[in-house]
Amino acid sequence: MEIIERKSKIKKTAIDPESNMQISYNNYGHLVIRFFKPEKESEDTVLVFTASQTREIVRFVKNRIGGVW
Repeated sequence: MEIIERKSKIKKTAIDPESNMQISYNNYGHLVIRFFKPEKESEDTVLVFTASQTREIVRFVKNRIGGVW
């Protein structure tokens, strides 16, 4: 028998609700979501999903809205 004890480290980042959001799909097949404020050009938060994660997200959305894009 093995006993495995783990501790998770969690870092939570909050997105300012006043931020603008830009969503794009790059030529590598990745969904990209960018949160930014125009007045703070050098500060933004970018989420880049892998191609397989992007496919799963697209599949989920298509199923939820009946396949209509």
